[in-house]
Amino acid sequence: MSTDTEMLRLSELLRTGDVASRQLALTELADSLDEGALEPLLAAARDVDPTVRELAIGLLDELGDPRGIGAIVTALGDESERVRQAATAAVRDNRLPEAVDLLLANLTHARADVRAASVAGLREHRAPHTELPLLSLLHDDAAEVRGQAVVALGYLRSEGSIPALRERLRDRDPVVRRLAIGALDYARTHEVRLGLLELLEDGDWRVRADASKQLARHGDKAAAAGLAGLLGDAEWQVRKEAAVALGDVLAVEHAPKLLPLLDDSVPDVRRAAATALAALRATFASDRLQRLLQDPDSEVIKAARRALVTLSSSQRAPH
Repeated sequence: MSTDTEMLRLSELLRTGDVASRQLALTELADSLDEGALEPLLAAARDVDPTVRELAIGLLDELGDPRGIGAIVTALGDESERVRQAATAAVRDNRLPEAVDLLLANLTHARADVRAASVAGLREHRAPHTELPLLSLLHDDAAEVRGQAVVALGYLRSEGSIPALRERLRDRDPVVRRLAIGALDYARTHEVRLGLLELLEDGDWRVRADASKQLARHGDKAAAAGLAGLLGDAEWQVRKEAAVALGDVLAVEHAPKLLPLLDDSVPDVRRAAATALAALRATFASDRLQRLLQDPDSEVIKAARRALVTLSSSQRAPH
């Protein structure tokens, strides 16, 4: 049977067959995608059956024909969650420039999930002319839209977006605040550091932990006092990140405050404290680190051993 004949058979099934036949036709079509598959797939993307639509969207994405982009973007607003998920995955994977204008047009869609999915698709293109529309979404009523806009702007890494992203460090939604921390990874301004310092007192422990990690990347010793204040945090993840950050910013004057963490109930915290003390050349901690060689956690023992090797040739740190 020729390819043309086979395509005619599958196209006919997609038009007249029952649901099971249409689904089977799409499965067979997946084995021989070419330009001739476009029209049957576009028709299937409008099928009454959501499974057929879902399969069609996935195949249109795989086909990679620019003429299929419109159907994929339209499917972001499909009534079926599975179809919407397929379309969202497709626009995120898509690199065809034809998608950008269609996704931009969706930024004013009435539904927040469609706006958010459209922004998620735009971020992969990193198109400079999307910056202004994305900035406008930082004040969207829906947190999911603001969050996606924050991430997309982070991908663009534009100096002009830094002030607006810095404002999102105070967003009412903790997820958006965390996304803003990550998006500002490229920004090393004094104002950003001040914003991150404020987040060390955030009510959400995940925000405090993320702010600690970001301040460590800044390498700013001015953050040391705030980081040291988190060594007694109720959440072990925060204590761990604060310890790591103090080592990264070389906050030698705060090294003694790490000693209690060597007895922390959480192995990850003990390990982080040992590593930080080594980074700070805190030779006064050698005896306490020696005790960790008997720790019940093998990773803590390894960290203590490495720290002792580092400290063995170091001068005594100030304390």
